[in-house]
Amino acid sequence: NSVKVTIDAYNGDVVFYMMDEKDPIVKTYARIFPDLFKPFKEMPAELKGHIRYPKDLFNIQMETYTKYHMEDVQVFYNQEDLWQIPDEVYGESRQKMEPYYIIIKLPEEQKEEFFLMTPFTPSKKDNMIGWLAARCDLPDYGNLLVYKLPKEKLVYGPMQIEARVDQQTEISRELSLWGQRGSRVIRGNLLAIPVSDTFIYVEPVYLEAIQEESQMPPTGALQPGGGEAKSQQAGARVRPRLEEARAASLPELKRVIVAFSNRLIMEENLDKALSSILDIDITPKHPASLVTPKRKDEGFSELGAAALDHYNKAKAYLRQGNWTGYGRELENLERILKDISGMKNGEK
Repeated sequence: NSVKVTIDAYNGDVVFYMMDEKDPIVKTYARIFPDLFKPFKEMPAELKGHIRYPKDLFNIQMETYTKYHMEDVQVFYNQEDLWQIPDEVYGESRQKMEPYYIIIKLPEEQKEEFFLMTPFTPSKKDNMIGWLAARCDLPDYGNLLVYKLPKEKLVYGPMQIEARVDQQTEISRELSLWGQRGSRVIRGNLLAIPVSDTFIYVEPVYLEAIQEESQMPPTGALQPGGGEAKSQQAGARVRPRLEEARAASLPELKRVIVAFSNRLIMEENLDKALSSILDIDITPKHPASLVTPKRKDEGFSELGAAALDHYNKAKAYLRQGNWTGYGRELENLERILKDISGMKNGEK
């Protein structure tokens, strides 16, 4: 992570900005190619706002931390508190969650920041135990933060959310029906978004058309004769056509699943899923949509309407490239979600 490289899209100029000028390898290269390497302070300010913490480095660090977070010698020796990177369902199989970039506001901070993060679960368990985040914004770029969740409180982990999706009768039935209609259901990457001491989970669901065998070139037609060499040549000709067929079938976003607290919703898009999870109904009247409460509880309805309003404003700022406004609206949205979470906990 000692160098950030930029390439000018107009003229192809390449510049190596040295973030760690003490790195001996970087110092050697800089002496060989003095015109290519520059101090990081010379990077334009508009570019500094786009640097990101590298995933490869973060992967190594998070794997290491699953063991070396234990500070007690006896606990470490007995490996009593091992953590693990949680699994998720992607497509039709189970895989390790990959770290993901996210914009959130830390509890002790005043504004949103850009992070690379990953959640943790205890070894051989599925409940959430903590999460690790790498800061991507200056001047705190590169700092790693870990948040440990209270052990006395159950916070659902990724696979527990995936299991709830499978156990939800209506959602499971819809996914099964789509999978029987010449389409393949792809459950996308599950995102765990920290909100106070809990999480909001978001998972997209895609549909991909399955290329029928009758539409594919018959393998035998490409093998006019015997012999291993001819079979290999025929196979080489078939593979590109198979790849072309897969490429022609693009996954289409069909639904979005959102889980918050003890609720789990699947809707056509994120807007509807968010409004459903907050118990409000959207009645479009003009671009700045108004909301009509479904419940008698005015407190939930008002907070839900405000949350949706801030969410829509954040999307508008995002399209404009206004990161200041985008961050401000996300901060307001997070504050309201915390209030809703507190009200629901108070009811219980």
